[in-house]
Amino acid sequence: MDKSTVYESIDRLLQVEVRLPFLVRGTIPKLYQTARGMGQPVTKQIAEAIMTVMGQEKRRVLLITGFYEPEIFPCGESDGLYGAIALGNGLAKLGADISFGVEPECVDAMEKLAGCIGLACPVVALNRGEDQRAVNTTLEEICDIAIFIEKCGPTEYGVYHFATATPRNRAYDADMSGFLEAMHRAGKLTIGIGDYGNEIGFGNIHREATEIIGRNCKCQYNEGIVTVSKTDYLLPCCVSNIGAYGILSALALYTGKLDILHSEENEEKLVACGSEIGVVDGSYGYRHASVDGVPLDALCGYISILRAIPKQYYEDIYDRGF
Repeated sequence: MDKSTVYESIDRLLQVEVRLPFLVRGTIPKLYQTARGMGQPVTKQIAEAIMTVMGQEKRRVLLITGFYEPEIFPCGESDGLYGAIALGNGLAKLGADISFGVEPECVDAMEKLAGCIGLACPVVALNRGEDQRAVNTTLEEICDIAIFIEKCGPTEYGVYHFATATPRNRAYDADMSGFLEAMHRAGKLTIGIGDYGNEIGFGNIHREATEIIGRNCKCQYNEGIVTVSKTDYLLPCCVSNIGAYGILSALALYTGKLDILHSEENEEKLVACGSEIGVVDGSYGYRHASVDGVPLDALCGYISILRAIPKQYYEDIYDRGF
């Protein structure tokens, strides 16, 4: 039975936007189609790429996330953290050796979030030292696959932006450009997941994404928020966490291993733990049972469908009898 249309269903769901009124709408389907081009569904491409690398006994996966700002996100934004934990948990069940890379201020939160669903793996503090371009280059030595989830990247002029086009303090984002270059030189797999264009990976479609999103921003260059940081694959999606859950759905479809799927129960645990330790919803700007403005019941709705899509494909019913 052909799986192509099943991956299509996963990808279509990832394009469904649930956004607050002050946020830009209607961009994700356009960004997704641009990233996909004339190729196969993006989650299919990513699942195949991950499993190809892991099939070569290259199983070290580094998931990089953590949107930090001392006044707004003192231990990180919920979008990115939860997605990395869920994707790492599923990949570990497939035999991957998982580690996380986050801003130093997010390390404690990441360890507690992983612990709340029973995942134990190393958490690496990213370096924000003075020699910016080279600070994180050596991370290439500890991974075969790098997956960026809601990780802010610089524009052409080196400015980092919030999704609302406000420039960020340069001191709060670890420079990953040297690491990306090292991964590229080594021929190692890199994947970017993002929802607004300021996240690492959108450099793949920088010109087109800038046209879709616009150049209006609040920094002196008026260049827009789209990063120039590139990855091998880019998945534009409604919420970065949901994109991570979509990749798990595609991996379950690809491998037939349904136990790797993220669950509503684990999402509820992550949201409860995150709210308790101070992880903040990036759209509302405070901590509560919501991620990127999407309430918990709606998040669980996405997760339920992303679980059902591969499960129904493998359902052992081939003839209903009439």
